[in-house]
Amino acid sequence: MPAPAKLHQFVYVSDATGPLTVEALQLLLRKARAYNHAHHVTGLLFYSDGAGENSAGAFLQILEGPEDVLRGLVSNIRLDTRNVRVRVLADGPVAERLFPEWAMGFVAVVPPDLDRLTDYLRGQWGAASLPRAQTMSPELRQRMQAVLDEYPVWPHFLE
Repeated sequence: MPAPAKLHQFVYVSDATGPLTVEALQLLLRKARAYNHAHHVTGLLFYSDGAGENSAGAFLQILEGPEDVLRGLVSNIRLDTRNVRVRVLADGPVAERLFPEWAMGFVAVVPPDLDRLTDYLRGQWGAASLPRAQTMSPELRQRMQAVLDEYPVWPHFLE
C-alpha cells in the first residue's frame, strides 16, 4: 500500500485579465470545488474586481493538498487566461490544513483590502518574482486573518 501523500501548501497572488461576472465566478467555483473535493484539496480564494482602479482585478489563493495534485493545479493556474503574473508566496510542506472544511472558500474583497494582504512585500517584488517561502509567512497569516475578520467567507457562495 502506498504511503499517504504529504500535505502541501501553495499560496499565490495574480492579476485578473478582466473583471469576472457573477456567472463566471459561479462556474469557476463550481468546477474548483468539484475537482478539489475529488482530489482532497482545500483552500480559500480571495478575489477583487479592481473596481474604481486601473486594474482588472486580482486573486490571492491558498491551496492545500497532496503535492502532486497541487503541482498539476499550479500548472493549470499558470495557463488560465483569466489571470496573469502569477507570483508565488509560499510553496512547501505543511503539518496541517488551514481550511480543512472548505473545498474552496471564497471571499470577495475591495481592492485596498486585497492590497493589505501583500503590500508588505511590494518593496521586495522584482519585475517577475516575489520572495518565495516554503510556508506562509506569519505576517501574511496575520494579515489574512485581519481581512477574514472583516469579511464573510462563503464556503458555498455562488453555488
